[in-house]
Order: sequence, then structure tokens, then C-alpha cells
Amino acid sequence: MCQVVGVRHGTMWCMTKPAWQRLWQPHRGLFWLMIVFNLLSSLMAWMLRTVPLSTAGLLVVGGFALANALGGLWLAARLWRGA
Repeated sequence: MCQVVGVRHGTMWCMTKPAWQRLWQPHRGLFWLMIVFNLLSSLMAWMLRTVPLSTAGLLVVGGFALANALGGLWLAARLWRGA
């Protein structure tokens, strides 16, 4: 969808929503799930840097942090497309 902003010599110019307006949808559950995933991955990345963990702990927390980041990106893509 586009909003027509001008017509000259039979050519229309369209203006689409800015990217942040396509992502900022607080009325949808996907938006809040994306926020939670991104906050969790940030928290886990902080834990990886500050909390001394064993190798197994590093792998588990790192795997969850990566999965949360990818989940947040996937949800952001769905919101961006309007799905």
C-alpha cells in the first residue's frame, strides 16, 4: 500500500510508511514477543560477558541467546511484512 503524494505527467509518487512505523505495533502480540526475545538475548549476552560459567554453561546460555536473537529477528520480519 502507498499513499499518493504527487502526480506529474501521468506519473504518481508514493510514500510508504517509515520502517519504525511498520515495526511499532504495540496492539499486536508479535510486537511484545519480539521485545521479550530481544531483551532476553541481551540479558544472556550480558551474562556471557560478566558471569563466570563453565564451558557447558557458556554453550547453553550462548545457544539460547542466539536462538532468542534469531527469534526476535524473525518476528521483526513478520511485523515488517505485515503478516
